[in-house]
Amino acid sequence: MSVETTTTLMNLSLIFRNRNIDYSFVSVSNAEVGTARNILAAHFLASAHDKFIGIDDDIGVEISVLERLLDHEADFLAVYQPQRTLDLNAFEAAILSGKSGRNAQYAAAPFVGTTSNPTNPSYGSIGKVQFIGTGFYILKKAVLESIIDQGIALKMLTRMPNFSQATYGFFNNVTDDELGHLSEDYSFCTRVKRAGFEIHAYLGPGVSHTGPMTFKS
Repeated sequence: MSVETTTTLMNLSLIFRNRNIDYSFVSVSNAEVGTARNILAAHFLASAHDKFIGIDDDIGVEISVLERLLDHEADFLAVYQPQRTLDLNAFEAAILSGKSGRNAQYAAAPFVGTTSNPTNPSYGSIGKVQFIGTGFYILKKAVLESIIDQGIALKMLTRMPNFSQATYGFFNNVTDDELGHLSEDYSFCTRVKRAGFEIHAYLGPGVSHTGPMTFKS
């Protein structure tokens, strides 16, 4: 787990205590990403909590952004995360074309998901999108319950060390007629939309994505 992720979890705990919000933490390791997220969803559905916050172990969100996201009213809210690799050729091309500062930076390490949406929120804002990565997201229980009720995610038995029970394939990969085979997070977005819910996303500063280096927005 990255330092940025650990700090984010500590800040979430602080916010929840200050707001007198009951919370619990559950982690899953040594599992394929989609399977891990399905297991976490099963834990959430079995709990008394009404909101689920998912975070990958390479994502960090600053406390001011956490506060803003928690205050935003949405059934499903996620964040644009910086790509965690550098395209030096794209950076050179951006500089030669006259770009500088943040525009040149984004050419070299763009936000994940910006090319998948017809339009994206303006920088520093939250807007409606079609697809978004699920490195960090806040989800209401009603969304998962509706997906189940409408038969949009199939029930299945998942076996892992210390876990063997029925789960739903919320994050199982689907195929889109236009986009082809979708990743687990875009597949989840597809199910959310099929269930009749909107997807909101934050694009702006205060989000980090750790790989060989840490990339911050």
